[in-house]
Amino acid sequence: MGDDNRVIAHNAEVDYQAYRILQNYHDGIVKSKGEEQALRQELKKAKEDYDAKRMSFDDYVEFREATENAIRENRMDRIEAYRDVIAAHLKIQLV
Repeated sequence: MGDDNRVIAHNAEVDYQAYRILQNYHDGIVKSKGEEQALRQELKKAKEDYDAKRMSFDDYVEFREATENAIRENRMDRIEAYRDVIAAHLKIQLV
């Protein structure tokens, strides 16, 4: 009976860890991809504004550089999130 309880407890822990991996994936990666898409849309809109003369060249270049930097930072954060998900997955497999 005691062995059955240990197996149940172990399986519950693995299930919980799997849930945490999925939550981390969603929080760190899915949201990041949505943020990047929104940044790219803002960049596209700024280009349209510049082409329509609603934005000066200097303002457009400054906005473009800042947005591209934000996209790069977003990708670096996403890489770290992927690493965290993989590390958590490997930890479960070792248990």
